[in-house]
Amino acid sequence: QVALVRANMLAQAAQAWLLQDEPSRAYADQSAALIIVPQGTKQHVEILLDRAGTLADAGKYDEVLKDVDAALKIEPNNADAIAFRASAFRSMGKDDDALAEAVGQRLQHGR
Repeated sequence: QVALVRANMLAQAAQAWLLQDEPSRAYADQSAALIIVPQGTKQHVEILLDRAGTLADAGKYDEVLKDVDAALKIEPNNADAIAFRASAFRSMGKDDDALAEAVGQRLQHGR
């Protein structure tokens, strides 16, 4: 239980670092939180996606995809992760991949 509280505090500290325009410190806290929080949990997914946002702000889209893919392995239908993946592809200039990601998810869910 103490580990989860500590991971949550690190995740909150990361958000504070982002507000202070200190993305490298935010990334460090998010990475530390990921070590502490049990893998495969909702909290793990949330921190992965937060860190993906930090990486996206830094233009590190290959690393964004790694975190998003890890989140999708845990929660394959996570809408935020799916949108993040498509957005990363688009930011990389891979518009066809972005469209395929978005359309593929819509078709998979019958929308």
